[in-house]
Amino acid sequence: MQETEVMHRDGLTFRFSVANPLLGLRARTLFTKEPETLEWIDRMQQGAVLWDVGANVGTYTVYAAVARKAKVVAFEPSVFNLEFLARNININNIVDRVTLFPIPLSNCTKINEMRLSSCEWGGALSTFGETYDGNGDPIFQSFGYRMPGLKMDDAKRLFSLTKPDFIKIDVDGIEALILAGGGGILAGARSVLIEINDDFESQSENCELILKRQGFTLKEKRRSDFESRDNDNRFITFNQIWTRD
Repeated sequence: MQETEVMHRDGLTFRFSVANPLLGLRARTLFTKEPETLEWIDRMQQGAVLWDVGANVGTYTVYAAVARKAKVVAFEPSVFNLEFLARNININNIVDRVTLFPIPLSNCTKINEMRLSSCEWGGALSTFGETYDGNGDPIFQSFGYRMPGLKMDDAKRLFSLTKPDFIKIDVDGIEALILAGGGGILAGARSVLIEINDDFESQSENCELILKRQGFTLKEKRRSDFESRDNDNRFITFNQIWTRD
């Protein structure tokens, strides 16, 4: 539990707790897995406010807080990832820059079931209040528990959070629901990075509709070799970067 991986870039140091192979992989691929995400973060002004929705164990939370001194609100409801998110915040000495929110976001404030497909530390592919995964298929559930969820707008109102300048959403299937619950938050944001599976058409279309109504324009749509492919080896999962004109 005390083992760490130390990564260096541009004179900066990033430390991660690596208690299993998946956590080690997440740390070692920080600079290669999603280069478009790092470039997006690198364009932020120093001290920007970032909401990292689906923070997992905090690789991008840590990068933004260290590299850009961003004020980050990290939303991560998985009980298996929370400890390592907290550990990573602490070993990088960014407690004063990161607020950890162990609560999922959705389109309404409610108690519902958190469904996880993996109990592995650093695992992903979970959903809150729904029964489908990031492909729109029925989720394979290996673990679950009931918990409260919030709309983005309610999270800001109830806890007096500062509105984000930037929003990153990677939650494996309920991205459109989260956007639907955040009209007030989106209205003040400068840019949104959101992971979308093109083959999950209703999800993709709803996200596009909401973001365009909020005045955003799709500026980039990129993927890395780590992202999902279909049975024909066609890339289907992309990071979309939306900005205001």
